Amino acid sequence: MFVTLCLCLCMTALAWAAVSDVLHYRIPDAVHPLIILSFLIMAAAIPLPWVEIGWRLMMAGVAFTAGLVLFAARAMGGGDVKLLSAILLWFPPAQAPAFLLLMSLLGGAAALIVLARARTLQIEERRVPYGVAIAGAAAMQLLTPAAAGAI
Repeated sequence: MFVTLCLCLCMTALAWAAVSDVLHYRIPDAVHPLIILSFLIMAAAIPLPWVEIGWRLMMAGVAFTAGLVLFAARAMGGGDVKLLSAILLWFPPAQAPAFLLLMSLLGGAAALIVLARARTLQIEERRVPYGVAIAGAAAMQLLTPAAAGAI
């Protein structure tokens, strides 16, 4: 019961992040704590072993550190970095590569759509709302039956 509620809270936060990123190129700061809080409640409800939580925290920390480098290079937005780090808590280490691959594919598709739109409308705006790719990949991965059993 708690796991389902936590998953619903996480999905709501992901949808909020994606819609906000498309409309405003900004992910609200309240999204990240919601995802982290839903993970912590889920981890306590299952309960997840401390070692597993440690591995997930390490993955999130590595992603945040790499994201800071991308943010400093102006290649990724700060909200995207925080969203990626927060959502990685939901994935066991074995599922993280599949999530990152799916996220990259969706991000590439989003970039192609933005470029096609810019070319068609002859506009200079070429920012990619990458939060959509992060949220979409997370939703697909979390709602896959194989992934649901691994949470």
